[in-house]
Amino acid sequence: MSCDLLFADNLHQFVAWRLIGGGIGAASVISPNNTAEIAPTRIRGRCVTLYQLGIVVGILTPCHGVT
Repeated sequence: MSCDLLFADNLHQFVAWRLIGGGIGAASVISPNNTAEIAPTRIRGRCVTLYQLGIVVGILTPCHGVT
């Protein structure tokens, strides 16, 4: 269940939660693109890979030990 359905008491809160979620989604697309554009050519792939690895580690860390 998403936060917008869980915490929204009315339509205005629902829309606000949806906009916040859209901003997070946009940032997850824009950040690696920006990194790839500003990084030097020789390390560009490594920078984007490390960004993605950070996201995966951040997702998996709270799940560690959960059975």
